[in-house]
Amino acid sequence: MTENINSDAARAIAEHFLNETGRAMMERDFATFMDHVALPHRISHFDSSFEMTDVDAVRESFHLICDEFVKMALTDIVRTCLSATLVDPHRVHFSHMTHLMIGNIHAKPPYPCFTQGIYRDNRWQMIASDYAFDPESNQAKFMKLSAHNGPEGASE
Repeated sequence: MTENINSDAARAIAEHFLNETGRAMMERDFATFMDHVALPHRISHFDSSFEMTDVDAVRESFHLICDEFVKMALTDIVRTCLSATLVDPHRVHFSHMTHLMIGNIHAKPPYPCFTQGIYRDNRWQMIASDYAFDPESNQAKFMKLSAHNGPEGASE
């Protein structure tokens, strides 16, 4: 029974996080998004990884992603929690599927993500995100540039 309670609590944490950060990206609300990010924050993909260590790096990445969503004419970001686990009272791991939508049509094929979060400063924050999207996608290209040059390199 404890496992079910932990699973339910972990899922509630994950869904709250996904809803809040998804809304923040659609509304370009950096303050809300940043409330859910712990520094340093590691982002990885199949063949690249980088760590953001300051708010300016997160801000730049956030706005680049938001700009891409505007170019794509997204109307919604739908992220569904697939599984969630409370590792301990201060750590949560969860996986989710991301759907980038234009009306009821997928703008890109859905892709999975694995997120690690910690409870710090009276709130849950993500410390790492591992994405699995098409290596030819703009997201993957951004990550490769960011891993090579830091987030600022992605805007070149």
